[in-house]
Amino acid sequence: MYEDELKQAEEKLYKAAIRAIKAFCKEEPTTEVRCFFLDSDDVAYGRVGISIDSVSNNSDVCLDSFKSTKKSRRATCKGKRAWELAKHGLNCPSLEIYNTDSGDFDFGEFAEVDLSEWRKIAKKNGVEKSDEDGDDSYIEGNARISMWRTIERLVKERAFDSMKTSSPFFVGFSFHDDGPTTVDILKWPK
Repeated sequence: MYEDELKQAEEKLYKAAIRAIKAFCKEEPTTEVRCFFLDSDDVAYGRVGISIDSVSNNSDVCLDSFKSTKKSRRATCKGKRAWELAKHGLNCPSLEIYNTDSGDFDFGEFAEVDLSEWRKIAKKNGVEKSDEDGDDSYIEGNARISMWRTIERLVKERAFDSMKTSSPFFVGFSFHDDGPTTVDILKWPK
């Protein structure tokens, strides 16, 4: 239906990601990187942020979350009716050793790209909204696929080789309020 526009937008996204990687390497050559994510709050706006997180910030965020969670769990498990809150209070949030929420990244929205093609598609035929079941609209689903393909292409073409990346190194995208989608994990620890 809008294949040409979607291809144009995807190519713009890929080129913007390459520019962001090069700029980051120039501006932050000694920063060890834990995560690289593409972010779209709402495809109807046609804007995608390119976010990068350092190892040190990632560790700090996880440590802060750990401390907060431990404190919350202690409070939840006090009192005669603690058993009523135990399931949610002890399971949420889970303790994580890595953070892939780009909202916490050291270099959140390090770069951005304007994808006017997404905006145009979203305005046509009322496709800017998800359906009642929460399934993606035409543009949302295609935007999600486009971000996934862009990350896959960056990995395949070894675009991250110029960055000082950590082990492990996470790449992915975030979409709306769905939370992060990790597309690949590179440099697995040995």
